[in-house]
Amino acid sequence: MDDDHRSAADDEHDAAPDAGDDSASGQSADWGEAEVNASFSQRLQTLFRLGRKAETAADGTTTTRPYTSVDVAAEIGRTAAYINYWRNGTRTNPGIVECRKIEKVFGVSEGYLTVGDDDPMVARVEEQLQKLRKFQDGGVFQVAERMSLIKTPAGIEAVNNMIETVLKLEQQSVPDGADDFGPNE
Repeated sequence: MDDDHRSAADDEHDAAPDAGDDSASGQSADWGEAEVNASFSQRLQTLFRLGRKAETAADGTTTTRPYTSVDVAAEIGRTAAYINYWRNGTRTNPGIVECRKIEKVFGVSEGYLTVGDDDPMVARVEEQLQKLRKFQDGGVFQVAERMSLIKTPAGIEAVNNMIETVLKLEQQSVPDGADDFGPNE
């Protein structure tokens, strides 16, 4: 039975290798190279480390939190246990369809989970994820969301003036070379 057509019950069995997965050798029947398998698990871990799930509260405010295996499993139709197998490298043979679903959940470029390490897309996506994480952790999205509530040009100008004032104050108090506005990774 191919990986794309397994039932939830199939996912619940122990971590014994699938017919198409030779986990002991690190080889996958789908891709055939141990490096690709390691890259898949590493990239999936990167998505979980840097990706954030947006949630809107009853009062309309939006917050973000790290994705969980349960979140991703619900989005792609798998179990959390199966996602964890992929995360820890126990299983290394997701189908292309599943990879595309995971990429969509995290909002990354199609192919990120399956291209070779030398593909420039990998570095570009990871750089964008780092930047997005800093924006989320630094409150940039919350400020932008609140800014969207301001309707008059005078209100927008007033906020822009406040931001300029804060930036000037920050430049005076921040040591040279420090350009971070959120927690470091």
